[in-house]
Amino acid sequence: MAEPRRLLRIVVPVVAVLAALGAVAWLVWGRGGDEPTALPITQTEWADPTHLFTYVGCATITDVEVDRTGELPEVSIAGHRKGGGCQEFALIKVEEGATEIVDGTTGEPVELPTYRPGPATHGG
Repeated sequence: MAEPRRLLRIVVPVVAVLAALGAVAWLVWGRGGDEPTALPITQTEWADPTHLFTYVGCATITDVEVDRTGELPEVSIAGHRKGGGCQEFALIKVEEGATEIVDGTTGEPVELPTYRPGPATHGG
């Protein structure tokens, strides 16, 4: 009868360690299935007369949608926030001469900077 107790003394700690490692992995590597969140636009910058860098702060961007059915294009960006001071962006196409877009996350209009031809200043 001593054999089952000895086996339990080995199995129970091993199962406890595996459960703890699984919990740590779940916390560190994304909680297994976190849904992307809506990311508000923090800044815009022209790439050329019809393309716009739309920045969202430090995040991993997973989805970008541009709805052109309204008066102004509505840009919705989703992803996962990251720590740090980085700036991630999505490059979107707009009509030449555009002066505003709508941030799909906030519903607010975003005034675009004046386009100035010349060398790209992306990230500057």
